[in-house]
Amino acid sequence: MICAYCVDRSDISEAQMSYEWITRLARFARLWVITTGSRLNLTCGLEGYEGIKLITLKPRLSFKWWDGFDRAVHPGYVEFFFRAHKVAKRILKQNRVDLCHHLAPQSIRFPSPLAGLDCPLIVGPIHGGMEQPGVMKELEKTEGLIYIIRRLDRMRMNYDPLLRIHYAKARQILISAPYMKDVLLPEYLQKCVVVPGTAVSESAVRPIVDKDGGTKVQILTVCRLVPSKGIELLIRAIAKCRYDDIVLKIYGKGSLETYCQKLAERLGLADKVVWKGFVPQSEVLEAYARADIFALPTLKEPTGGAILEAMAGGLPVVCVDAGGPAYAVSDDCGIKVKLGSKSQMVDDLAEAIDRLASNAQMRRQMGANARERVRNEFSWDAVVAKMLAVYREVAGESK
Repeated sequence: MICAYCVDRSDISEAQMSYEWITRLARFARLWVITTGSRLNLTCGLEGYEGIKLITLKPRLSFKWWDGFDRAVHPGYVEFFFRAHKVAKRILKQNRVDLCHHLAPQSIRFPSPLAGLDCPLIVGPIHGGMEQPGVMKELEKTEGLIYIIRRLDRMRMNYDPLLRIHYAKARQILISAPYMKDVLLPEYLQKCVVVPGTAVSESAVRPIVDKDGGTKVQILTVCRLVPSKGIELLIRAIAKCRYDDIVLKIYGKGSLETYCQKLAERLGLADKVVWKGFVPQSEVLEAYARADIFALPTLKEPTGGAILEAMAGGLPVVCVDAGGPAYAVSDDCGIKVKLGSKSQMVDDLAEAIDRLASNAQMRRQMGANARERVRNEFSWDAVVAKMLAVYREVAGESK
């Protein structure tokens, strides 16, 4: 039995990722799925799916008009928690269920409706809970409310009785990357297993193509333009690069867009920074194929979906040695810079970009290594195999 707060084939982020997990797991197991379904549509894509018994608990009060708040805070989760717990008890009373799996929300702050039931529980893959790095205070903007909420997470881990039951009752806690061991309480660590929460489709692991031989090295970044993505640091690093024949292409929009555009102008980067905005995913995939380097110095990234997509396309990566990217990007796939002061990180990013921009052989080798790492560790085939191994272990222990 799987609990997944939101599921939607046509949405983005966690809802779409939950859909991928559930449909792929349904090839190997018969599933009960308890969910609110789609936030945006009447159907979520699981209706009538073979091997899935779907129970949709639509919220009585919708917050989809406040999209960012709804996605981050899940104000309807309290109602869902109690309704889903009641439904799950009824299912267990009337049917044989080998294990329960709390799949989503993947944030550490949401207790599971399945905790405390008479059935082995798996939680995750979970992510998040990272502390705000000091460099965030040096940047021009902050991200307000969501950081206040996140600062409360560690306190709740210690004192919230529902969260303590949630983790204490779990047979296995699946963590998206090793950094989560620094977030969870020590007594839970022996139950932790690394299973990436984000994966790329097999079609995204594309053959590496020869570049068009242009004179400029193309550096690509794909992200929301918000402070935590480190886009300001990247622009300042481009201005400090010694290797001159480079161009940075930025795909995405967000609250920092105007500020960063003016910053690029002040730094004299009009001919080195190209603003692409939001484009269809097909265009982003084409951009990966044309680029030479992927750079995303996100400061507190729990997973790193864009980085995995770039690696799948055979691009070497420049990123920060923290969170999900620290795990995804091994030393033979790219260059990771340490968290530090704003000036130090700008210098380190510039040095990393210079190293890759000036060495085509290094780019090709790291790109090939990145592609193989994604295929072996972060493709859907790979992560589903890891999940099924956990299922078999937990279900076997309960018999």
